Amino acid sequence: MARSVDMSAVWNQTTEMLARHREAVIAIAGILIFIPNWASAYFVPPPDLAGLTSMGAIFSEIGQNFIDNWTVKLPLNLISFFGGLGVLVVLLRPDREHVGDALKFAAALFPIYLLVSLVAGLLIGFGALAFIVGLFYVAGRLMIVGPMLVSNPESGFGAIKRAWELTRGVGWKCTILLLIVLLVVQIIMAVVNLIVGIASTLFAGPEGIPIVQHFFSALTGSALGVMILALEASLYRHLQAQG
Repeated sequence: MARSVDMSAVWNQTTEMLARHREAVIAIAGILIFIPNWASAYFVPPPDLAGLTSMGAIFSEIGQNFIDNWTVKLPLNLISFFGGLGVLVVLLRPDREHVGDALKFAAALFPIYLLVSLVAGLLIGFGALAFIVGLFYVAGRLMIVGPMLVSNPESGFGAIKRAWELTRGVGWKCTILLLIVLLVVQIIMAVVNLIVGIASTLFAGPEGIPIVQHFFSALTGSALGVMILALEASLYRHLQAQG
């Protein structure tokens, strides 16, 4: 049976899932995603992407920034990644919707979840070798790997194959949906951070108030991350329901 992606239905389910589980999502994301993001933003300088035009140069600068600051970024990124897994568990496992149960389940699943995600990330990276088009296409085809593994822990690395099968024929629609949400949320983030930056500059001078600016930067970034996780979970359920 040919599958389809009803973008409106996926988005409505995304917001409904977040509203239904908001207390647990806020608790997990607040501690395990926001705080690590805030610490990373405060202690690690962002990569300098000014003047870089090629994807290769951008990826190289981001990679070098991570290498230069790995002792701080690696543990914080792992904590944040674990928090993202906890959010997916809350959204997708009715038997684990409470924070404690969700985190216990996430802890048991985390090693294989991390390995599967790394393999999926490498595949997306290989897609980038076919220029930016390949990057976006493979990312769209594999964006439900995480939800697939959370819903079917026994699938292991097979979650990658199953995700590829579920998105056959709708890969570009998945990518477009992801890009639309990213664009809208990024615009909102930019506006919030701009307002905070201007207010900080007016109050404290050209240097602003770094800890406050990093706070809102981490807050908006964490909100974006949670939104993408919920979108992935909703898309997975949408496609899975079609058989």
